[in-house]
Amino acid sequence: MKSKKAEELLNRSYEGGHVLHENAVSAVEVAENAVRQKAIEAFNEAMIYYTSPACTKDEEALKYFINILDQNNYE
Repeated sequence: MKSKKAEELLNRSYEGGHVLHENAVSAVEVAENAVRQKAIEAFNEAMIYYTSPACTKDEEALKYFINILDQNNYE
């Protein structure tokens, strides 16, 4: 699981082989927020790269953006 906060929430709420529905919903919301934040940060970094002299093609900026998204540093 990439979202460490969601994983921690699920691990804390695990009882007798089951996770309560509201805890599972909360974990999904935490994970969705982590993904959203990661996408915003990746977009901002890619746009900085896109407008820099180092970026000579649009495709490079897209690859840069995808590479940032693929990094496993979600909170």
